[in-house]
Amino acid sequence: MTDQAHSKFKVFIANPYDTTAKMGIAELAEEWARTADVAPKSIGVEYLEAASKVVLSLGYRDDEPGYPIILSQHDMGVVEIAPEAIEKALSTVANLYENVICHEFYIDDKGALFIIVMRKV
Repeated sequence: MTDQAHSKFKVFIANPYDTTAKMGIAELAEEWARTADVAPKSIGVEYLEAASKVVLSLGYRDDEPGYPIILSQHDMGVVEIAPEAIEKALSTVANLYENVICHEFYIDDKGALFIIVMRKV
């Protein structure tokens, strides 16, 4: 992880409730990063309520050696929409792993908090 600065992005869009999909959005991003041989630096996530879709962007560099990542998503259920509650949930998830390099979260149309962390393998 030579430098976190980056200006290239790959975007993935999926229905998080589609149980028939061969791979989830996290697995799609992981596979793409591996096969593209890039150095992932950040993620962005947005839940589109009207379309019931999640948009995940993966920021990366292609001018340094690539490395594998794992994106882990956690459904935290309905939590209070307050800074302290979200901070606690983020810390709970981050403390499950080593080498967390980025995180994102979204709240779906049912009020459930989802946290995604990207970590270097």
